[in-house]
Amino acid sequence: MAGKELKFSTTEPSITITEVDFDGTYDNSGENILTFTVKGLTNLTQLYIYDISDTTIGETYNNKIQILNNSPINIFTKVDNINNKYKFYKTPDNINYFKGYLDYENAESYLNTKLLLTGPSGHSPILGYAFDGHPIYGPLGYDITDDLYNIEATTRVEQALFIVKLMKSSYTGGLDSEGNPYYIQGSGDLDICNGIFSKTPEFPNGIFHYVCSVELNSSGSISLKTSNTYGYLNEPINIVNPSYPYVIGAYKGIPEKTNFNILDTSVTSSTTASSSTTATSQINQITTYTINFKTLKTVNNKFNGSDIPSIEVSPDENYLNLRPKPHPYIFNFTNNLETDSFFGKDNTINTNKISNLKSLESSEKIKAYGNISKFICGENPIAKGLAVCLKNEGDNLLAQLYDSTVDNLISNDIFLGIALNNASVGESVYVCTRGITSIKIGSVSQITYGDYGMLCYADNKGYIFPNSITSDAPIAGYFLETKETQINDMMLFNVKSNF
Repeated sequence: MAGKELKFSTTEPSITITEVDFDGTYDNSGENILTFTVKGLTNLTQLYIYDISDTTIGETYNNKIQILNNSPINIFTKVDNINNKYKFYKTPDNINYFKGYLDYENAESYLNTKLLLTGPSGHSPILGYAFDGHPIYGPLGYDITDDLYNIEATTRVEQALFIVKLMKSSYTGGLDSEGNPYYIQGSGDLDICNGIFSKTPEFPNGIFHYVCSVELNSSGSISLKTSNTYGYLNEPINIVNPSYPYVIGAYKGIPEKTNFNILDTSVTSSTTASSSTTATSQINQITTYTINFKTLKTVNNKFNGSDIPSIEVSPDENYLNLRPKPHPYIFNFTNNLETDSFFGKDNTINTNKISNLKSLESSEKIKAYGNISKFICGENPIAKGLAVCLKNEGDNLLAQLYDSTVDNLISNDIFLGIALNNASVGESVYVCTRGITSIKIGSVSQITYGDYGMLCYADNKGYIFPNSITSDAPIAGYFLETKETQINDMMLFNVKSNF
């Protein structure tokens, strides 16, 4: 040990007092280990090493002794107080099997090693249980989307080849007011509680369990960040980081109340000079928990271009009341909403104003109040507001323009209803088969409320001819307004075929 004289102390220097006897001998014959003969130590004594000529903690001696922490803690030491030996072990470059010491700096290597394994050997161990009784696991779980994951496998042996993966949190949205990401359903492997129902080594039949999630890249691999904050090795290193909500996003079950901080205390009060009473009360030690709860959300339906709630939610003193909107509609052609003791609650007001009920020729789709069906357009394009019929072509049932140009009151077409949108061959067309809608007029006419719409004598296919009729004439329904019309005017019409 020429050139360096080492001293030892059990107090952080000041280095003016040497409390440990060292006879100057050492043994470096073992691989990666240096042994000194010392006296006065127990196995839990923290030992500080320094050079008598240089009091800087953290210097090295001959590459054998190295203190990496500015406040020295050498975890790779052992005290043999029977033989007065103090042993320094070389800090390993890589810990392959993770038996014994494991720190933040080793987490990436640990997880990558586990990912190479399958079944129970690769799955994270159970770490404990939440207050609601569900188990908590580390970030590695079985990949339930992999072909080898078999729901029929109910033993550890049968699950030995299950692929493991890092479980991704679904809290991946924008940040809330506290800087935490919002939950986005389906964006990760875990639900809003930060858990998943799947098989585990301890519960091979499957169980819901929480997961200690870590930050991942878009590819599902570990996302690392440089830090020198953690760990006894105290080297600036890329380390694994936890991801929000870390363990529990919300309780899946009901937490056991006794897990929370509630203390009993006795209070004594004097009543007379010779007697007193004692009362027991509870004092709550208030702990603030941030818990995410699931909420109800309605999804709107579309009717005539308007958003209509699919579910009505109304609270009372004890409940949230859910009532589905009726389908098909009971169309409300009044100017009020009310609840009838027989028919129930009205739906959205459509009003009784013809100008509001009728669609314009420029409208992309025509409003309808009644029965609506959806078909594929057949051999020719269909224009909105015109009459359509059904055609059977081979094994296909198609919609096409009704041939209303016949003048003999007899047609081979079967009237279906009024087209509500333009459709090319092969596209979808919506058809009002019964109810109130708007139709397109094909000629200059004087139409009176109540006139029948005939499916004959028209100048072009699909147009409805307004006229008085005989008992044998095919009709599509009747007009609901009086007006002198021009070609392609829109008129409110009640679809009601006499076929």
